[in-house]
Amino acid sequence: NYARAVTTGCRQAGTIAMVGDGAAPEKYKLGLEAIARLEGRGIPIFKPRARLTDLSARIAAAEQSGTTAWGIDIDGAGHRCMERKAQATEFYPVSTLKKLKQQSTLKFLIKGILSVEDAVKAVEAGADGLVISNHGGRIANSHPAGIELLPMIARQLKGQLPLLVDGGFRSAEDLFKALALGADAILIGRPIMIAAVGGGADAVQLYLENLKQELIQLCRRTATRSIDQLTPDNLIKT
Repeated sequence: NYARAVTTGCRQAGTIAMVGDGAAPEKYKLGLEAIARLEGRGIPIFKPRARLTDLSARIAAAEQSGTTAWGIDIDGAGHRCMERKAQATEFYPVSTLKKLKQQSTLKFLIKGILSVEDAVKAVEAGADGLVISNHGGRIANSHPAGIELLPMIARQLKGQLPLLVDGGFRSAEDLFKALALGADAILIGRPIMIAAVGGGADAVQLYLENLKQELIQLCRRTATRSIDQLTPDNLIKT
């Protein structure tokens, strides 16, 4: 029900949802079922499984769901909830990521980028898009937030491939800042979860549409005609 609420609500609002993998071995199938119900409108993100056959099976299932992309959250390696043998994760070298990319014709996202060096290696691995992310701050409190790293990575790679960012984004002003600093899209987690549990797909849609209207108003107040025109200079105006 949760996966359906998120994917449906995002579609109704004109955007797209990401669905996850997790400690429960069959969890990823729930997200893919929700994506299939919407004819592929959603992107699954998988853990870097120690057993590559497990990940290959997930990639194949993603293709069958009708999605146009899949991703891997490389920062999910080493989580304690994934320590059981059947769920173990691994740190992948670039060569392994390249092989995974070649298994499918789907677009390939790498999530968990936390430095320019990470970003460059992800491009080398064949990534079609990057998600700058510290996994919601659950890795270490002292790690930088995605938005702190975004400008450096954007200076290096902006225009070469889509740059996405997450990490505590809640308001239209948060989105405005990220777009001005070089993000092509922003991921929002917890407010979407709250909306989905509290009111289903319609609540997810309402939250996202409110954000959109607030962002439009913020652009108007800063004399910005399009989010494509946002630059760091716009932050001075706010």
